[in-house]
Amino acid sequence: DDRYPPVAKGTKRLFLCRHGQTELNRLGKIQGARVDEPLNQNGLKQAAFLGEAVKPYDLAFIASSKLTRAKQTAQAIRLTHPQAAGDAIALLNEVDFGAVSDGLALEEARKITNKTYKLWTEGVVDARSPGGGESFVEVEARVREALKVLLEGCGDMESTLAVTHSSYLRITLSIALGWDLAKSKAQRIDNCSVSVIDFNALGQAKEVCINDVRHLGGIGVGVTNQFGGESDRERQLVLV
Repeated sequence: DDRYPPVAKGTKRLFLCRHGQTELNRLGKIQGARVDEPLNQNGLKQAAFLGEAVKPYDLAFIASSKLTRAKQTAQAIRLTHPQAAGDAIALLNEVDFGAVSDGLALEEARKITNKTYKLWTEGVVDARSPGGGESFVEVEARVREALKVLLEGCGDMESTLAVTHSSYLRITLSIALGWDLAKSKAQRIDNCSVSVIDFNALGQAKEVCINDVRHLGGIGVGVTNQFGGESDRERQLVLV
């Protein structure tokens, strides 16, 4: 399979995947870190397609967040990589935006989270959404520790895969690739999409692709994009 270029010597590859679709995704409702929704039938199909898409690649480690939708997606991937080590780790849980996580409609929730993101982009990194959400300082610490764990899970020219969540993935892209938060917030992250980043021996990151959904055959693509993301008319895939 030549979907992605070979992993270069002295490089580790990280596959970053969003979980499959849930019924709340389909309905345009927010889940966040506090609502533990399982995959719907579309999501189960997406997860199976994702597992087949990454089957040709040597995955040394498969991790997910502790939320059900991410664990179910990772389980489908493990069916095609029974030899891979793996675990569900809280470091990969979705960003906790506080009270907005409790089943609010997408646009209503965005009004709240946009204010928090704006403060973060202005350098107010200890700002939190109402209802006890996380600060950017706390999220950044989680992401950096997760990257360390994931990269330690594979050797030279090997790959590791993580199943996590849309807002968490945007902040991970920001931290790993040096994007500003405004750019990462605008990045589209579809259910069961794949973003691939290579890390050299110095820990420097290079994007291989962002939000690849070619394996999904259009199932569930573009239904919702939690807390951010480009419109359906904008790009869905970047290959470098």
